[in-house]
Amino acid sequence: MRGIRLWLCVALVVSGLVFSACSKATNADTTTGDSTIQPALDPRSVSPPVFSNWIRPDTGQFEAYTWDDRPISEEAKAEQPWYDGRWQPFGHCMAAAGFETRPNPNQPFGQADLDRLIDKLNVLNPDGAANKARLAGEGFDGISGAFLQCADRWLTIRPDEWEKRGARPLEPGEIPGP
Repeated sequence: MRGIRLWLCVALVVSGLVFSACSKATNADTTTGDSTIQPALDPRSVSPPVFSNWIRPDTGQFEAYTWDDRPISEEAKAEQPWYDGRWQPFGHCMAAAGFETRPNPNQPFGQADLDRLIDKLNVLNPDGAANKARLAGEGFDGISGAFLQCADRWLTIRPDEWEKRGARPLEPGEIPGP
């Protein structure tokens, strides 16, 4: 009987030592290194991620949405273009900034003009990493800066804001003035 008591006492002492060692190791892991528990952040104190509607976050290249997404050939689209009601004020904004973006200012601004402008911006700003870094604070100047300002001002407005901002929806096939 005495042997059993002694064995139980030894087992309890060893169990206590193991538990104590595990407890200390666990506490050490939660207070140092990567597993430190951080207090919850107030969402108002966190900066929003840098974002642009016009620069791809993965490549840093300029891009714009293709409005004329009809399932027809590019030639057919060129023969009968559709226009977006925001393009005319966008084109005027670019011209007012000193950058006429249409080959013929007497023609309305269209998808081909927007595509050509995006291609030009990517030639002028080939470094995608630098483009993404500029979004973090350096900014763009020249035609790139004008594009970003005018695009944010005109091409991002919702249909319910069009009239109060000076744009109007166009019917498919309607050709606006220059």
